[in-house]
Amino acid sequence: MAKYATLVIVLVLYFWVIFSTMPYRREVITTQDMNNHFARLEREVVYAKSDYDSAMAKDPNSEETLRAGERLAISYWEKKNIDQAVVVIDDVSRKRRLASQDKYNEGFVSSILIYAGILRDIANWTASESYYQEVYAYDKKFLEKSDSNSQKLGRDLNNLGLLFFLRATSELDPKVRSDYLKQSSDYLNQAIKMYQTKLGEGSPSEAISLWNLYYTEREQGNTELANSLKQRAEAIDKKLDAKLNRPKAP
Repeated sequence: MAKYATLVIVLVLYFWVIFSTMPYRREVITTQDMNNHFARLEREVVYAKSDYDSAMAKDPNSEETLRAGERLAISYWEKKNIDQAVVVIDDVSRKRRLASQDKYNEGFVSSILIYAGILRDIANWTASESYYQEVYAYDKKFLEKSDSNSQKLGRDLNNLGLLFFLRATSELDPKVRSDYLKQSSDYLNQAIKMYQTKLGEGSPSEAISLWNLYYTEREQGNTELANSLKQRAEAIDKKLDAKLNRPKAP
């Protein structure tokens, strides 16, 4: 009898421990899931797909649908589902292109830049360049006469400079590689000059292009020039850290 009583007590204690700690264990699992990078990406795709499907059902051509499509494409891109990202952003950019010719369309530029970035990340250099060049030509068409030093033009030049640097680093032919690096330097120097004219010296945008140019010049063996560019970029970053009260790196 004592044996059965002991068994009952053990079982009661076992189930009490299991059920009493259930909320805590559930909270731990939920927290781990929320902080898991891959789980987060999966959730974002699910939410973005739901919003996109809902918007598509109401109106496939609405701005709500196009914005939802951009979000979904970016979610697929982050999750490395490149084929699905391309399908969605291709549809979005095609629809926006139709409405982008008479007046400046920020949405069109946004979708084309996303498309170019996706293609750049899979080393489809030619297609990526064509989209970056399309945005640059588009910005020049609408902004060059009214605002010849537009920050957007600086952005476009920086994007092209970075693209040619990345393309150069994947090129085995020394001559072709050198040509790409020279093109990268040219675009980045133009971007820096434009940022300085538009924003004044020492802007965050200038720092980004200076860092990109540093890597480009370093790859070409121009060590002294590269180091001077690095010092300029670091000086801007230091001022920005102090201005924004950013914590210093250990």
